[in-house]
This record gives sequence, C-alpha cells and structure tokens, in this order.
Amino acid sequence: MDIFISKKMRNFILLAQTNNIARAAEKIHMTASLFGKSIAALEEQIGYTLFTRKDNNISLNKAGQELYQKLFPVYQRLSAIDNEIHNSGRR
Repeated sequence: MDIFISKKMRNFILLAQTNNIARAAEKIHMTASLFGKSIAALEEQIGYTLFTRKDNNISLNKAGQELYQKLFPVYQRLSAIDNEIHNSGRR
C-alpha cells in the first residue's frame, strides 16, 4: 500500500533496481508497455532522460544515478511510514 509514495517515484525506483522494464512492471502488476510509457512520461515531465537504452538493455545514466542517490533514502523512509500506518490499522 503506497499512501505517500507517488507512482512516478515507485516506478523510477523499481526500474533503477531491476534494469528491466518487464520485471519492474511485473512487480506491480502492470504491462511492460504501460510501465515504459510511465517512465517516458516522467522523463518528459522533468525534461531530461534518466536511463540509457540500448537494444534490450536499460540502465541509469548519470542524471538517473544522481536522482536515485537522492531519492532512494526518501523512498525508504516513506515506505517505512506507509508500513507503520498499514500495520497500525491491523491492531
């Protein structure tokens, strides 16, 4: 359950960690095509690419690596908060 994590942030983190659109999409029960479009839309919105695409390979470029390093600790903290909220609802 993602209360505080945006879909854009989640998708970026998943792709950065898997380097595979199909695998990342599968983790959130989304088609690879739709997932790829969400990443392209994110890149369009921020105005620069985050990934290097070559043949069937995808990996973070320098800008993507810098963003990941800044964003991942925030993502971890928000995930922990989401989990705390989810678990407190079970009591």
